[in-house]
Amino acid sequence: MPTEKAKKPAKAGRPKGTTPPKKTTTVRLDQDLLDWINENVPRNVSLSAFVNEAVREKIAQLSRKR
Repeated sequence: MPTEKAKKPAKAGRPKGTTPPKKTTTVRLDQDLLDWINENVPRNVSLSAFVNEAVREKIAQLSRKR
């Protein structure tokens, strides 16, 4: 009787996403920006996700002006 192949355990960590790979960096933001973000962005939205979206929107806006 053939033996079943042993399944490998799932890898730990986050699943591969559809967005480009992330790069760790440090960004210094003005206090008034952080205050606005803390008051207006829902707690379930990460700061990096919010900043990524805002920068992508600005890049798209600038690209259309060319």
